[in-house]
Amino acid sequence: MYYKFFGLDQPPFKITPDTRLFFPGANRGAALEALVYAITNGEGIVKVVGEVGSSSSSMPSPSS
Repeated sequence: MYYKFFGLDQPPFKITPDTRLFFPGANRGAALEALVYAITNGEGIVKVVGEVGSSSSSMPSPSS
């Protein structure tokens, strides 16, 4: 429907993020440092939240 209009070859939004489309230019350094600190120091459960488009879904997962 809108694929041709916008020049898309795949759905633009999915439930899980496509890491091939990750843009590293955002300023997420402090959040990533806090996440790494919590994990390496056994701080327990860490919840990453953010507004839509803030890359909270793109933070490193255990498989990355």
